[in-house]
Amino acid sequence: MQEIIFIEDFLSPSVALANIEKVLNNMESNISSTIKDRKRNLTELREKKRVISEHIKDKRNEVTALLDHLEENLQQNASTL
Repeated sequence: MQEIIFIEDFLSPSVALANIEKVLNNMESNISSTIKDRKRNLTELREKKRVISEHIKDKRNEVTALLDHLEENLQQNASTL
């Protein structure tokens, strides 16, 4: 929720500076949170990519093993003809 700042508050230089400092501190906090969240998201995405790549590699090995088995069976059947 955003704080309402009245124009009267800016009539005093010290109050104006305090308000500007508060706004800048809030912006810094928001930017820091955004950067932290982005880094966390990138880390999570990299891990998901790694897991998916491993899964694909495992499935490829399963398919290759199945095709090798089928090839052996076909060759055996062909040699008995």
